[in-house]
Amino acid sequence: MIKQNPFSLYDFLGYFIPGSVCFFILLNFNKILEFKNFDVFINTSKNFDTSLDSVTLFVIFSYVVGHIVSFLSSITIERYTIWKYGFPSKYILGIAQKTFWKSAKKCTDFAWRIILIILFFPLIIFDYILGSQLNFEKFFKQSVDKSLADLIVFKANKLLSKIGYEEMHDYKNNEGILNNFDFHRILYHYAYENSKNHQQKLSNYVALYGFTRTLCFIFSCLSSYFFYKYLFEIVTNYSSNLLMITLLSTTTAYILYMAFMKFYRRYSLECLMVTAIIEND
Repeated sequence: MIKQNPFSLYDFLGYFIPGSVCFFILLNFNKILEFKNFDVFINTSKNFDTSLDSVTLFVIFSYVVGHIVSFLSSITIERYTIWKYGFPSKYILGIAQKTFWKSAKKCTDFAWRIILIILFFPLIIFDYILGSQLNFEKFFKQSVDKSLADLIVFKANKLLSKIGYEEMHDYKNNEGILNNFDFHRILYHYAYENSKNHQQKLSNYVALYGFTRTLCFIFSCLSSYFFYKYLFEIVTNYSSNLLMITLLSTTTAYILYMAFMKFYRRYSLECLMVTAIIEND
């Protein structure tokens, strides 16, 4: 087992940097609305108070806000991802999953999906056009070949049988029976505890997908704000500058979203591959 530092990579990437970005946005929100060039970024860095008290307050504020934003991103961006694409550990193996509307069982499930679409409409539209229609999803949503998938399932079944859990029979069925089977959680703990060579890589992937997910949430909130502001003002006070910053923030959010999906998949694939190569007799 690797030694965990009190301040880990995830603390830095997942909490501190996103919190710092939020701090910067709140500090310069009005200037961002009038964005014309990158002077706003340069001037802010020049005017930043570097006294010990200010730096300490900045670090604490960024870290706390980073925790809040990370949590919000996990129940919005990550939840949307699971609803639409399913869990990476399952689509990597070609497991059929009930996604988005089909996975909703109660009225509240439909309501939360509608709320999420409204809150992150620009990002979701980009994902629909680029991801689904133009097939950008092929960059982050790929299954492994059948031989490798069968090997992973075979080794996973040996492990599940060993610990007294039900095996993954008919794992590619069309009814999505395995939607409620959280086998990846078991495989992750097994991989982490039994492969020291992969512990650091797994930790890095977790940090990177948390980092990109949280930044995606921040820029998605910005793009939604600018988008709805643009809709309300398009008739009375049209602004090409507002349109530009809406497109810029939405594009940034979607790039970060694709990066999040890529690292989410790599993290899941790493767990599956460790399961495939380690003997569990």
